[in-house]
Amino acid sequence: MKNLAQSALENSKISIVQGGRCPCQAWMIRAVVELSDNISAAMPHMSRLIEGCTYNPEAKLMGFRYKDMGVIVEAKKITINNAEDEATARDVIDWLENVIIKHNSELTEAVDSKIAK
Repeated sequence: MKNLAQSALENSKISIVQGGRCPCQAWMIRAVVELSDNISAAMPHMSRLIEGCTYNPEAKLMGFRYKDMGVIVEAKKITINNAEDEATARDVIDWLENVIIKHNSELTEAVDSKIAK
């Protein structure tokens, strides 16, 4: 059975954005992944599964590095810095989805218990 986070990743939409918020970041390439669902309930548990991941409960934001890319996960969006193209972004999403699938039962149980409270 799929959990909320897995479903949100499978139904995501990827956009490639070139350039940052200022002219000095014109070289920057990043992927913005719009999630179909809010995954904030799963984020505290997901952050424990990813080596080097930090989680900010007040901001409902987690960050980690995958290969040479910085990844920021928000409730309904994932930003992947240094993603050269959609295939690279899809690689990150597939990896994250595999982490979720591997730990599906514990993620589902943790999210369900949080929602029930």
